[in-house]
Amino acid sequence: MADERVVVGDRSAETSAMTVMAFVSQQTTFIPIVLFLVIVFAAQMIATAIATEKENKTLETLLSYPVSRASLVTSKMTAAGLIALLAAGAYMLGMQRYMEGMTQGLGGDAAGEAMQASEAAMVQLGLTFGPSDYAMLGLTLFAGILVALAIAIILGAFAESVKSVGALITPLMVLMLIPYFLTLFLDLSMLPDAARYAVMAIPFTYPFITGPNLFLGNYEVVWFGIVYQLVWFAVFVTIAARVFSSDRILTMKLSLGRKKR
Repeated sequence: MADERVVVGDRSAETSAMTVMAFVSQQTTFIPIVLFLVIVFAAQMIATAIATEKENKTLETLLSYPVSRASLVTSKMTAAGLIALLAAGAYMLGMQRYMEGMTQGLGGDAAGEAMQASEAAMVQLGLTFGPSDYAMLGLTLFAGILVALAIAIILGAFAESVKSVGALITPLMVLMLIPYFLTLFLDLSMLPDAARYAVMAIPFTYPFITGPNLFLGNYEVVWFGIVYQLVWFAVFVTIAARVFSSDRILTMKLSLGRKKR
């Protein structure tokens, strides 16, 4: 039986094409799921925090401190973003260990040896993340989290109560679900130009496509996504600072429920 070899660029390894496709598919499917969960968690957390402060009447005290509103907004989002980033790292590490344990548990020693051989082949082919790749992935995720937090803090300011936060951040969830499902099941390069540009205009698209682009060495796309997200973050932070600079933040509400007669 002839040995199979796979060639990627100027590298080759003794493995099958199906093994390579399964490995890449696992990585590019697993990462978007974790990113989506973390971004949703971060947005829900900060929107709920703002709504709770309004509902408990502690926001008035916070806003009376001699601190600029922009610094207040930025510090809240940075703290929440760091917590979410740590959660993302814990999710990824935990899920990786879980999947390895499941594979070895179901297949025994033979499955463990096959997994080690597969990982060695991926290293030879350059289809693994190095420290710089993980740094870029983390930076992209952090930028996406900051954009989500900037939008969520604005929406949270309009919350009538903590219970209404879920309904208010629904548009943000939809905005994340669109690129999430498209990148999970489709190749964006196969979409018509107008549809592809529309999807790429959504800042949350870039955390979901960072993994595949790092595998392919398309670092220009990754860096563009980081800068693009930071630009949107600056825009939404400016809007949030203006919202918090007005005393109307203490009274403004947006109720999505039915009006009582």
